[in-house]
Amino acid sequence: KLNVPSFLAGLAVSSISAGLIMVVTGGVIKMDLGNFTFIGKGSVGPIPFSVFIMIAVMLACNFLLTRTTFGRQVFAVGGNRKAAIASGINADRVQRIVYVLDGVTCAIAAIIYMSRIGSCQPNSGQGYAFDAITGAVIGGCSIYGGKGNIMGCLVGAAIVGVLDNLMGLMGINSHWQTIASGAIILIAVIVDMATKEAAARASKNLMSVKAE
Repeated sequence: KLNVPSFLAGLAVSSISAGLIMVVTGGVIKMDLGNFTFIGKGSVGPIPFSVFIMIAVMLACNFLLTRTTFGRQVFAVGGNRKAAIASGINADRVQRIVYVLDGVTCAIAAIIYMSRIGSCQPNSGQGYAFDAITGAVIGGCSIYGGKGNIMGCLVGAAIVGVLDNLMGLMGINSHWQTIASGAIILIAVIVDMATKEAAARASKNLMSVKAE
């Protein structure tokens, strides 16, 4: 409603939330969470239970994006907000729902994480948002919106996880891992911008040819 850039709004709220968590907990690790370790540590046969949760979330999100009107509206608003509004789409409503879904999936991930470690640590999850963005960008999601798919996000996240593990096993300093993630995002954004500009030029040239 205030036309604040989405990324800045998300960053600000994330910082505020992290501060509130420290205020409420006093920075103390909470251990009395109850017995729900099966969510993060349990398995059905050889397959971890958390994998089933991941698959269920992926299928639900994929259905929402590819088989519903709302999914088409999400891509429309992400690709060209003004054009989406002109076509009758309530862009504000679409964005609100997307952010609610984002919060729900983050909550699911937090529950699984706490279940795995058996405690609630106030500083847990720091840097995970950056890894999530890196994975999505590697998976083909445009940083500007309007492009991407669930399977690509999964592949991108897997690549980020494998790279982190490899660098850890090789004894590479964690600071260099952060630098590598930042470089990946920067390169992906540059490539994305170049692709969009090339597509725009091709479209303009095509229109000029048709006009002639």
